[in-house]
Amino acid sequence: MSDAIPPQPPTAGEVAADTPALTALCEAARAENRAAFRKVDTAGVFYTRWMGRRDCVTERHVNTWAHSGLVEITTRLACSTTTAEHYAELGTALREHLPKTRAAFAAGEIDYPKAWRIATATTGFSDAVVAAVEAKAVTIAGRYAPARFATELDALLIRTAPDEHAELRKDAEKWQRRIRRRSLGPLHRVEADLSPEEAAAVWQRVGEVAATVCEHDPRAKQHRLVDAYL
Repeated sequence: MSDAIPPQPPTAGEVAADTPALTALCEAARAENRAAFRKVDTAGVFYTRWMGRRDCVTERHVNTWAHSGLVEITTRLACSTTTAEHYAELGTALREHLPKTRAAFAAGEIDYPKAWRIATATTGFSDAVVAAVEAKAVTIAGRYAPARFATELDALLIRTAPDEHAELRKDAEKWQRRIRRRSLGPLHRVEADLSPEEAAAVWQRVGEVAATVCEHDPRAKQHRLVDAYL
């Protein structure tokens, strides 16, 4: 038997001593979120103004004009065009369709990824559905970690508008399934966008293959999963 002493909960005095640091941590997070909102909101304002001038180009060159607006953001922020597009799209969506999400983001109550998740998850739904779910979406965004939040938000949309959700999912599976590779420095990441059932099947199969190795295999679990994937 091990003689290790189990960890003891902190005393009331220790908790009190830690409170200022934790309070400062939360305020720093809110300040970071408010700054992120200003960046996104300004990108949306700029891009809306930029696209408002597209009558100065022919219809044939509208896409080029739109891209040049994103390049302006990219140049100033030293970010990718995709990131610039996300900033512009989110800033516009918050102003035009998501007032409660915009208010929570502006106050620092939710962060950029969760605001982006609400915007993308509700895209394509009717105005009535968005209005019905937005307040609840903001509430659960402040309550859950990102993965749980994504699951809860999807469930909320299914309960509220099952028919619209099914139609949008059908379109997404038809047009948005894709695979891509990203550099992470010494390693690269391969990502695929699949339906929930496809992703579950792939994950199950990878786990099954990883589980076939000898019990004395020295590789860590993640290494075995990666090798099974390969």
